[in-house]
Amino acid sequence: MRSPVFPVLLVFLICFIFSTPVVHATYTDSVIRPGAYFVYVARTNESVNVSSLAGIMGSGSLFFSLELDNEPVSVNVYGNGSVEFRIASVKDGMATVQVIASGTDALIRYSGSITQFWDKESVISTESQGNTTLVAVRDFSITREYKMNIYTGEVYDLKGRSYGRTLLFYNQNVKPKLGLFTAPNGLNVSVFKVTAINMTVITYYKRFLPPLIQVITTPYAVSSAYITAKGKSILIYDPGSGILLSYFGFSWADFQAAGFSLFGGFDRSGSSVLGKDKMFAPGLVLAETNVLGSVARVRYSPKTSPLIYVYLVSLLLAVTSALLEAREWEGS
Repeated sequence: MRSPVFPVLLVFLICFIFSTPVVHATYTDSVIRPGAYFVYVARTNESVNVSSLAGIMGSGSLFFSLELDNEPVSVNVYGNGSVEFRIASVKDGMATVQVIASGTDALIRYSGSITQFWDKESVISTESQGNTTLVAVRDFSITREYKMNIYTGEVYDLKGRSYGRTLLFYNQNVKPKLGLFTAPNGLNVSVFKVTAINMTVITYYKRFLPPLIQVITTPYAVSSAYITAKGKSILIYDPGSGILLSYFGFSWADFQAAGFSLFGGFDRSGSSVLGKDKMFAPGLVLAETNVLGSVARVRYSPKTSPLIYVYLVSLLLAVTSALLEAREWEGS
């Protein structure tokens, strides 16, 4: 006859097996790893007259500003633009993330003297307007870095200054009133609303079936280096992996930590693809990644994880079995 201790040990074994991934599981093991990358694009649907780039009005497909060599610099991409987030390394819970912004048919504005991030061969024209230099280029690429805590999502610049929460990943902690970042003008930006999207969202990477997660921020304004923008940020996430599918906004902690005071864009090429039960992702749209397709574990709290129900049912069955065996042992 088995001792009543056996089912009790079974209870603790089941509890250990199921509670460990519930409490400690994160998306970091499969998503945030050296070599992981996420590419978002903003493409044009119009031809660009490169000979008149200096006279084009408006922000273009992709636009950003940064301080380079202590001088303000702005870039407006009128061709196709992209931003890539690449995990360069992970050590002691901190990831070094490279932000690689690139584009074609772009206009660069700056004052003073700066280190050029474009090739001489790509220059179409150069002119001066007072203290401002305007350079039209066929293409360019600029790389900046920042740090990210892989457990909390907090981002920092290379000097260790905190800027807020990453936009790259979604987890259960993203709720209304959660603080996200401080805009360059000093306004604190937080989560305004989290909703489910019951539509198929189309990206350049693939179609993502509903339900998906949409996060909307509180309003803010950004004015920096010849570019002014205001409104709310709208982000769409894949809840299965937690990664960002689409970003429509003007600033975020990741960009600020990498030195971009303003960063935004809108994909004009895919925005016309609409349907009754589907939508093309707005803003900067996921075009390529090497982390989907594998099992991505999302952080759950014990109260919200689906595994908690298996845990409770297993616990109830094991306790019931223990009580029944205890009664048989006492009556023998």
